[in-house]
Amino acid sequence: MLRDPTLTPLPTVEAIANAYLKDIRAIQPKGPYLLGGYSFGGTLAYETAQQLVDAGEKVEMLFLWDVPNLAVKPRRFSLRERIQTNLRSQKESHALGKLTGLGKRVLGGAAWKLGHEVENFRARKDGGATEDDYLRHVQSRMEHDARMANYVPKPYSGPVRLYVADERGDK
Repeated sequence: MLRDPTLTPLPTVEAIANAYLKDIRAIQPKGPYLLGGYSFGGTLAYETAQQLVDAGEKVEMLFLWDVPNLAVKPRRFSLRERIQTNLRSQKESHALGKLTGLGKRVLGGAAWKLGHEVENFRARKDGGATEDDYLRHVQSRMEHDARMANYVPKPYSGPVRLYVADERGDK
């Protein structure tokens, strides 16, 4: 549904979750339900679970993989915090090795940021759907970011299993 170029994108997390809920109920009209999602899909699963509970349905378990804390806006690390995190995460023990690793990280990060900005520029310039699968992915990511900026989740009292990566970087 999210990647179908013939459909008009839904404007909010709540609207997308509601559309998914209709699809879910077409297959399984009554609960209990098991829901899950990764990243933005986890946010949609969270909101879908919320809508099911609000409708009096039972959500047996909500599984979330690498979903940020929805109730807290993400905090950007300061340059100092990013450097400290990078230095702590390196396996090198001597100063020269750590500085070399930091230099590689800075250059790699700058290249990634430039590539990311070029992708965003192309996606904005090309507007709607395109035949380029990767560019459609970039456009979807930008749409997800815009929806997430306006999403205000309600507290959820049902059972949740949150899975996160063992190692987290500075992003």
